[in-house]
Amino acid sequence: MKKFSYLRRTRITKRGYDVTVTVLFKIFLAFLFGVVIGFNIKDLMIRTCSSIAPRKPISYGVAKLDLMLSPKFTELPEKFLTNIPPENATFAFTLRPWKYVARHKTNKSQYFMTFLVKSAAWLSLRRFFVRKTWGSVDTINGHRFGLIFIVGSTTNEEQQKLLEQENAMYGDILQCDVIDDYINLPRKVLSAFQWVTYEGGNISDYYVTTDDDCSINIPTSYDYFVTNKTQKLEYLHCGYIYDKDNKPVRNPKSKYGMPPSIYPYAAYPTFCHGGMTVMSYTILRDLYMTSQVTNYANFHLEDVLITGILREKKYNSSKMVVPKGYNGWGGSIRRNELLVWHMGTARRLDVAFEARWRRICSGLRILFVDDTLFGKQPSAAWLNATLRGVPSLPGKTLTETMFEFGGKWKQLRRSRVGAKEVVVRTVAEEKEEEKHVE
Repeated sequence: MKKFSYLRRTRITKRGYDVTVTVLFKIFLAFLFGVVIGFNIKDLMIRTCSSIAPRKPISYGVAKLDLMLSPKFTELPEKFLTNIPPENATFAFTLRPWKYVARHKTNKSQYFMTFLVKSAAWLSLRRFFVRKTWGSVDTINGHRFGLIFIVGSTTNEEQQKLLEQENAMYGDILQCDVIDDYINLPRKVLSAFQWVTYEGGNISDYYVTTDDDCSINIPTSYDYFVTNKTQKLEYLHCGYIYDKDNKPVRNPKSKYGMPPSIYPYAAYPTFCHGGMTVMSYTILRDLYMTSQVTNYANFHLEDVLITGILREKKYNSSKMVVPKGYNGWGGSIRRNELLVWHMGTARRLDVAFEARWRRICSGLRILFVDDTLFGKQPSAAWLNATLRGVPSLPGKTLTETMFEFGGKWKQLRRSRVGAKEVVVRTVAEEKEEEKHVE
């Protein structure tokens, strides 16, 4: 009987059963009441927030969301695909490369390569470094090379006069009416494309965009692009870095930061990094014309925009963008040699330019005789090259001329109009000037 006492103590009486059901029913009603009140509060909060800051929901659709997450490029955002009303000759030019044009008219021969060097008005020292080294080559085996520096607008009359003095001596500056900063770099490069399209004309086999802190390996570039020339003119060549499925940088503090509002997808189209891009006149003209009907406002990455987005919109194919050595192509000499060296991180750019120039010369076994280069590649044909003369100021050497221009630019950039500084100088620009001006 003892073992059943537990059961007797836990047995539920009729009255106890009624109490238990009543408690459970009350709990259920409380839960139901809480759910109803919760949904009403949520609805009230949504209505209140919507009335304070009404926003139209953004719907990309399932396919667009996939593109925003996909690690590989598939198509361009609708913003770039949609055409806008075309604009013709949107840029104006203050200075033109008169010697480049005159040389073509005098010789009545096609340029083999024209280098469009991205610079800035105040970076005169870099332009001199280029003119003294690889930019001094005029011809190789009778193939002529052209040199044009692309710069933007100046901020006062004194700066403009100094730039005009430089162009009067060298005739290799194309100045457009674009603010000279990184954000406007795409517009500055496209302004040069406009000048080539409407004024310069089809007077060069290849057009090469590069930077003023790059050194072009002229002999290797000549050898590479003179070989299989007919086929190579149909492609856009990445002389520096070929990039496929590159992801946008979303950090707003980064120089390369790209917000989703400007480019929402997770991958860029295939493009060439800005150190060196080689194209024919036809491709250059097509890219410029495409830019005229494309809304690229606030897109500041010039290489991605021009060789990636505009190229993809025009040709709808990444196969025409190729790296060096594509399809087994190569020259007869120095097949593994770089086409360009980027020296932006060098402590002394003048020393870096000279070192690269000496390397080219020593590798070619070049002898300087009356401004003519006679170079011989190891186990290869001779390369005969002529140099352009680089004028200097009266009574001064070229080095003295270079640093006189550099010193004047340094003074002008520190000048003031009343209490207002003419140019907002960054820490990086200050350090850059201190590197080269003694």
